[in-house]
Amino acid sequence: MTSRWTIPGSGLYSIQPIRSKDLFEDQGDQGQLYKGQIFKDKQTLRGVVGLYALEERFEYKVRRSSHTRFAATCRKKGCEWVITAGKLKHGTYWHVKSFVKEHTCGDSGNYNIDFKRVSSYVIGELFARKFADPRCTLRPKDIISEFRDEHGINLSYNKAYRSKTCALHKAFGDPWESFKMLPSFFYMLEQSNPGTVTKIETDSEN
Repeated sequence: MTSRWTIPGSGLYSIQPIRSKDLFEDQGDQGQLYKGQIFKDKQTLRGVVGLYALEERFEYKVRRSSHTRFAATCRKKGCEWVITAGKLKHGTYWHVKSFVKEHTCGDSGNYNIDFKRVSSYVIGELFARKFADPRCTLRPKDIISEFRDEHGINLSYNKAYRSKTCALHKAFGDPWESFKMLPSFFYMLEQSNPGTVTKIETDSEN
């Protein structure tokens, strides 16, 4: 008869991949961006700004990007579209300090087919749900084709490859974060099952 191991509090030591907050969650009824909005970190903030610009079909320019401040404007000179954000004092959270939604440049659709501002992170967010399906076999060249058909934008092969990496990370989490939890998991296993011996072997990259 085979016995089953029991691990009290195992939920605290789950080795399931850790997923980041979905960009599309809790956006409220004020649109994707609004003054006072809070993001879990700067990367998420920049991802939403990039996604917003992609959907609204305009290019923007980052005017300031530091550990505590972020500011971006429409690339058209004189346009009043602008967003500023800052890091909160505690934790990793960022909040939108000001946001002027309306363009005064007369043309919000100011990107062309070689639009370079869209990041691999944003593209990865868009494809993550497809990669979550085990049957998904998208290759970088497939991402290039689909993105051109859906958004009218050309991607380089390198950007499509990086986007695929971002999409896989979004869909399945960061394996390194899971590996970090193995010592705690094995410790609980040994404490709950006397006589159990665990061992972690690492390769040359640790």
